[in-house]
Amino acid sequence: MQYEDALKAWGARRIERANTRYEVVISPETVSVDMDFSEGVQCCPPGQRDSLCYCSQAESPRAQVQIWGQDENGGTWCTSIPAADFDFRAVLGEIVAEADGMIHNFG
Repeated sequence: MQYEDALKAWGARRIERANTRYEVVISPETVSVDMDFSEGVQCCPPGQRDSLCYCSQAESPRAQVQIWGQDENGGTWCTSIPAADFDFRAVLGEIVAEADGMIHNFG
């Protein structure tokens, strides 16, 4: 499965799980996922010289994630993952699981 298809399938499941009260079914083809990433790099602002300032990869990558999709009636649904709750390894694992562990980007 292409990564983009796995991402859309993951997004559809995320929306459905966030809205179980309504028994919504989201079509993966309609899903849009927006991830605003922070790679976890901490650096001094340009031109600043400070002994307390450094660059490192000490923090884990974070992202604010917004997911939108439509149900079979054309209704728009959404959910999000706040940056504080984002776990890169877990999210990537969920996306790969949607593709039964087989993601490829060719063809």
